[in-house]
Formats: sequence, C-alpha cells, structure tokens
Amino acid sequence: FDVPQEISVSVPNITIAGHGMAKTILDFSEQSNGQGILATGDAFKLQDITIQNTSGDAVKVEGVDGAHMQRVRTVWTKGSSKENGAYGFYPVFSKNVIIEGCVAIGASDAGIYVGQTDKAVVRNNIVEYNVAGIEIENVDDSEVHNNWVAYNTTGVLIFDAPYIKGNTGRSKMFKNVVYKNNGKNYGAGFVGVLPPGLGVVVMAIDDVQVTDNLIRDHITVPVAVVSTAFSGLAKYDQNADDDLFPENTYVYNNRVENLKGFYFNPDNDLNLFINMLSLFDAPEIIYDGAGENFKGTSNVFCQNNNQDQFGYYNQVGNVNLTTTFLDFLGAYLPGGFIERNPADLNCKFDELTPLTVDATNPIPDDYSNPFVIGSENELCQLDTGETVNWSAYAVNCPNLSDYNLFSDATDPKSTPHSNGQPYDLTTPLFSDYSKKHRVIFVPENQKAVYNDSKEFEFPVGSIIAKNFSMQDESRVIETRLMIRRAEGWVGLPYIWNEENTEAKLSLGGGTVVATVNNGTTTLETNYQVPNANQCITCHGQARGKTAENGLAIREVVPLGIQARWLNKDYDYGDDVENQLIHIAKAGILQGVPLSDFENVPSSTVWNDPSDGTLDERARDYLDMNCAHCHSPDGFAASTGVSFKVGDNSIGVCKSPVAAGPGTGGLAFDIVPGDASKSILSFRMTTDEPGAKMPELGRSVTHLQGVELIDAWINNMPADDCRANPNEG
Repeated sequence: FDVPQEISVSVPNITIAGHGMAKTILDFSEQSNGQGILATGDAFKLQDITIQNTSGDAVKVEGVDGAHMQRVRTVWTKGSSKENGAYGFYPVFSKNVIIEGCVAIGASDAGIYVGQTDKAVVRNNIVEYNVAGIEIENVDDSEVHNNWVAYNTTGVLIFDAPYIKGNTGRSKMFKNVVYKNNGKNYGAGFVGVLPPGLGVVVMAIDDVQVTDNLIRDHITVPVAVVSTAFSGLAKYDQNADDDLFPENTYVYNNRVENLKGFYFNPDNDLNLFINMLSLFDAPEIIYDGAGENFKGTSNVFCQNNNQDQFGYYNQVGNVNLTTTFLDFLGAYLPGGFIERNPADLNCKFDELTPLTVDATNPIPDDYSNPFVIGSENELCQLDTGETVNWSAYAVNCPNLSDYNLFSDATDPKSTPHSNGQPYDLTTPLFSDYSKKHRVIFVPENQKAVYNDSKEFEFPVGSIIAKNFSMQDESRVIETRLMIRRAEGWVGLPYIWNEENTEAKLSLGGGTVVATVNNGTTTLETNYQVPNANQCITCHGQARGKTAENGLAIREVVPLGIQARWLNKDYDYGDDVENQLIHIAKAGILQGVPLSDFENVPSSTVWNDPSDGTLDERARDYLDMNCAHCHSPDGFAASTGVSFKVGDNSIGVCKSPVAAGPGTGGLAFDIVPGDASKSILSFRMTTDEPGAKMPELGRSVTHLQGVELIDAWINNMPADDCRANPNEG
C-alpha cells in the first residue's frame, strides 16, 4: 500500500494489524514529512505488518501507557544511508512498552530506541544494518533479551543522556547475540561519535546488568562501561544536576570474543583512546573508572566469569582517561590496569528481579470518542439564519458551512456572523508564505477571560477559525477550526474545493499544489493540509497535569491567543484600533486591564528592525515557530532545547542526542558566531523530509526567517564550542 502521509493514532485502544510482515507492506516512499505511524493514544498495538521508507521515524509512540509492537518490520529498502529516517521503533515518554518479534533494518540512528520511558521489554527481535542497533536511553526498568543484533555500527547502548533529566536505571540485558557490529557510521548526534566496532556500551546509568550474552567479533571493543565525559558529549561539572557516571554495573557470565584489529579515526577521541589499546592486545571489556575518583564510591563496577572462545577469562582494561593518562605528542594513552579478571573488579551485585510489563489498558468507562463524524447528525443541518450554528460545536460537521460562521458561506473572509472578531498576530507562524485570515467566535452572552501570561480561557462552544490563502488571495485553500468542547479543544481542518464553494472536513489530510512567492522567486509548492489527528502534534501541550498512570496529560490548545501576540493595532475597515481593546469593547473578552494598558505584554514584529533588538525579534520568531514543540510542555521536550522566550536552554554549544539526519552532519545546535555550523540554521533551511523544521506546516524554506536567525547567531560572541561542549 502506498501511503503518502503520516498515520496518526490519537485515541486509545487502537490495534493496527496486517497479515504478516511479508504480506502487508505500507510504503511511505512518497511521504513529504512526518513519521510513518505516530501513536499518542494509550493501549496501542501494532502487529504483523511492514513499515518501509518513511521520511521520519517508522513507528513513533509518544506519551502512551501500554504500547505493544509485535512481528513488525521497519526497513529502508535503498540500504544504509544518512537520508533514512532516524528510528525504526521510537517509543518515548511512555509506560509499559513491549517490542517483540520485530525486525529493524536501515535506520540512520537506531533500529530500536526506547527513550524516557517507564518499564520496557525488548525481546526476540532482529536488528541489523542500523547505526545503533538497540538504544535504551533514560529508561526506568527495562529488559533487553533474546535479540539478534548484528552488522550495525554499534550493537546495544544503555545510557542516560545528558541535559534531559536525572539518572534512571535498572536495566538487564541477557541472552542476546551481539555480532559484528562494525558497520560504517553514517549517523549524527550522539551515535555520530561512536566508532564502528562497539558491541555493548553502558554509559552514565545505574543498576545495569549484562549477562549470558554472546558478544562476538567487534573491531574496537566488545563491552564498554563508561562515563558521559568519556564520550565527549558532556564536560564534567561537579555542581551539575546530571550524574555522568555509571554505578552498580554488573557484567557477568558472558562469552565475549574479540576480533583483533585497529580502526583509526583521528577525528574521534573515543575511537582513538580505545584503539590505542590494540597496540597492547586490547581487552574485551573496558571500564572508565572516573566515577570512583570523582564520587569516591566503590563497587561502581563488577565483573566475573566472562570468558572468550578458548575458555580464558576476558581481559578488563581500566581506561580512566579523565584522571590517569599520558600526553604524548598530543595522543592520550590509557593509564589504568589491563588484566584478565582483575581481583579488584571481580565482585558481585544481587541480580535484578524479573520485570513485569502490562501493555494493555482497557477503555475507561467514561471514554467518549472526540472524533465522531457528524455527517448524519441533525445538529449540522440546523438553519440558524444570520447567527452561528452554536449547537453544532459538539460534533464534527462534514461541511464548513454547517457551522454558519460567515455571511457568505462561499467566502470565509466575508463578514463573520454573531459578532465574530477578526484578529492578527505580531509575529505569526510561517506556513509556506500563505496569507492568513483569523476570526474568534464566542457564544452569545459569554466571554473569554484575559490573561497576561498564557492562553486566554474560552467558554465551551467558542470557535477559532483560520483561513489560508496563497499568492492568489481570492482563493482560500483551507480553513482550520479549533472548537472548545466540554472535554477540551479539538482541531478540524477543512479543504476548499476548486470552485471555492464549499470546504469539506479533511480526515486524511491532503496536498494542494499552490503558487507562492518567497520574495525572490515564484514557485509551486505541495502545500500540506494536516489531518485532524495531526493537530495534537503542534497544539498538544502538557500543562503540568498528569494522569493516574503518571504520564503527562496533553491538551490541545490554541497557539497565539495570548496578550503578547495580540497586543497590536488592526484595521477593521472603518476604524484602526488595538485588537485587545476592540475585542473587549465588542463584549467577548473580559479582564483586559484598560486602565493600565501600557503594562500589557507585547511581542516584537519579527521583520521590523525598528521594533526591538535583534535578540528580541529572533527569540520571538523562534517562540512562535518552534516553541510549541521545543519547550518543557511540547512534544520535543526530550531534546532538552526550549525556545520559549525567557528559557535559556536554547542549544548553545549543545550536541544533539537523538537527531538522526536532522543534524546535517553538524555537531552543535547553535555555534555562536557561525550560523553555517549551527544545526538550527540547517534545519530551518533544508526542505528534506525527516530533517526540516518545523516538521509539519511548511514545504518551502522561509528565507527571511532564516536570514533573521542567521544574523542572530552570527551576532553572538564567537565560540567554536570545542573547549566547553554542551554548555549553554
């Protein structure tokens, strides 16, 4: 099946099942953006199917309690390439995850990546020809067992990523075959620094046990237990919140066979350090003892009864490069011990108890489906004359005209009914140079409530309409509604027909060929209309609420309906007046501090050099265009980067941990003084699916926005980021 767009699953208890990996194949080769499958609803199951050639991740599961992927293959058929999607399987911010009997081939980052999740089991899978085979990152309680992990750059990584959240742990890896993971590294971010030939890496995470595995034929080192400082991803800071050192790591009863060899990469310190050992008969297991020195702890690492194919105990090397090294002509040599089964590490920890994962989550008694179609609903057929059809707010009507929002049903820019109020934003979201016309509708005799610092609170029944036109402003391409229902906001996109006589509800999204002018060139673009489920990708915000299962509750909320974005003049035809004052006078907004209006927050106009400093205009632009995801409340919170105005974690000298092809081969999110070396600039400039940002909402580059952000970066005090990686 050729699938041109992302499949979104935002409601609970959905199972997608095929007839088998070889019989049911979803091919996303023509996809322009997004994941293959994005699941955000609890109790999600995917089975007996192949997902192939996605531009982004093949299967992404976010914020889900109970995710079960069984007998699913993810693959990129053109072979290993940096152009492939980052992840085959990518559950993140979730609970109770099972990935079993699956196949993951060709991801440009990791075949199976479980991140920032509570309880996960990865078992009985085949993972080949990815950069990293299996990654367990910032996970509480996991088991990785009975997997075949071969021909990747690195086999299995169990680690805590820096600058994400505090240490986690309790991971047991057992009865796996980890074989010949010596493939070329075509990755970026964290995996981009890994040299080919690493079997198992345990980094900066506590309570990890590696036992009863066959780890064979790796050209660099089969097993490495190291600190984050050893990787070069983070500089050690005694006062930092992040714990960069692994503790209570237990490697025992493994058969570890080393493939002797020397792989030299002078640009990779980790590779250079490890491979210097090859001159002296490299050990099968290396241990970075930095944690013991910095933290003064003992029994940080234990090993025993690990043997090679000849029955000899494996050699163990302490390569504590942060405290014991010899600087010889710029090359660092290991200064710790190298010996077989060293007595001071030949100790034991209690074995971890087996993990129980429940990947089911029954439908709650009070559950109601917010996406019920109202095609047969009499509420959509009401004739309300010159008044909005307020009764229809509760259902998804098939036609935009069913809501009766405008005086001319064929022209959504005509006079709005029921005192609907048009509005604009000081710095709007960029969407392929489209022209936008926005209107707020509030039910009669009710009012929205003003707030200085967050979105206004709207009464149930309120509707926000946004119309999109391109270069030919006489033709509206789509109208997006956000409707405030009793259970919260929902987003509904409507696509206009060619005659511009009616707009139909878009359940599957769509592509409209449109002409745009970027200020330099007139060009055609494949303008993307989202489907209803995709609204949550940008509008889904976690506002500090958690469910009983501990996961963040994501609420769909309007973006931009805040005082700082609305505090500007608007031409109402017969009058030019400040929008907030005008809407308050119209009787649909209460609480506007009219007597103290000079203190109402206001953002800058991003493209007006006379309105604010370069820093203020750039930060406001990033806030509007990026912070809905890149903030503590957004879907990209896992990146550790926030572009909310006032936040300082904007990625200065920060190495990405999980970006896949989105790095463009660059090392840092922002390199002060040099936009050409900054991932932020690259992702705003590229139009490549899987790399461009924002991920949804644009198919062409916003040249003027890139110019602003490049000027902002280039104006920062220069820093090549190499002396102090990841600070800022």
